[in-house]
Amino acid sequence: MKPAITYSDQELIVMMQQGEHTGFVRMLDRYSPIVYGVILKRLQDEELAKEAVNDVFVRFWKSIGKFDANRPILPWLIVTAQNACWDQLRSKSWKMQKLLLPLDDKYNALSVDAEDDYGREIRRLMWQTMKREQAEVLELTVFQGCTHEQAAERLGWRLGTVKSRLRAALPVLRKIINDLK
Repeated sequence: MKPAITYSDQELIVMMQQGEHTGFVRMLDRYSPIVYGVILKRLQDEELAKEAVNDVFVRFWKSIGKFDANRPILPWLIVTAQNACWDQLRSKSWKMQKLLLPLDDKYNALSVDAEDDYGREIRRLMWQTMKREQAEVLELTVFQGCTHEQAAERLGWRLGTVKSRLRAALPVLRKIINDLK
């Protein structure tokens, strides 16, 4: 029996840059469990995590020509995994937006639509349980589809404030949705 050949990350990157798919397969075997763990911890959803891992490694393969083989790959993979999480959360939010009704301009009166009780209930609980600032930023970014920049402009906040309040509000929204199931 032949001993297994172990390649360094640098050797695998060079192999990939030369178009050898075996380098990619070995890199995938080496790092996909780590990337999956990081993503699953953030998303708390196995299916979304699997999609995000695929996104990370597709991005990795597409950008392999830009890599310096002498630099460590894991930090890039972790940052890309975190970005993939945000992409998944935004995508999930976009899908959720179709379930929910828009609020009026003052963010305080729900439209009445008997066909969408679930959406109204999520919003009602969101406004009851969250800090007003968190609910406002969720309303604009998740339910009305505004970009972070648009929300910052409408609310008169800095962009970093919008992002940090959104980051704090998303787990609360996730809990509200899970409790309704």
